[in-house]
Formats: sequence, C-alpha cells, structure tokens
Amino acid sequence: MKKIFFLNLFIWGLTVGAISQNYKSAPNGYDVPRTGISHGQIDTVTYYSKTVDTNRKALVYTPPGYSKNKQYPVL
Repeated sequence: MKKIFFLNLFIWGLTVGAISQNYKSAPNGYDVPRTGISHGQIDTVTYYSKTVDTNRKALVYTPPGYSKNKQYPVL
C-alpha cells in the first residue's frame, strides 16, 4: 500500500514539474520602470485595533488623483 502511494506521489510530482515548464517567460522590459505613467502614493495610516488593544500602522496605496474629500468604493 505504501509503495503504491509513493509511486503515485512520484508520478504526480513529475507531471506537475513537466506542466510548470510549459509557461511562457515574461516579456522583455517588464521589470524596467517606464516613464510617462502616473503613479500613486504609499501612505501610512494609524488605526486602533480592538483585537490587540493598541494602535496599529498600515501602508495604503492611493492611486493617482486620489482625494481625501471623495468617497471611493472599497471592499
């Protein structure tokens, strides 16, 4: 029983390895900063957490053109 299990595990591992090698590589220049693109900001916000009973900090990315005076849909 153990031999069959390990044989199936080995075959599954070979299959996953073979499938994962079929993906295309990333296009050239994907990791180079581009000019002419609007960028947002990363802001630090502090909030109170009832769970740990203390203030916590979080990093929030705000998109280009973000305004604190406007409401945005969030999850």
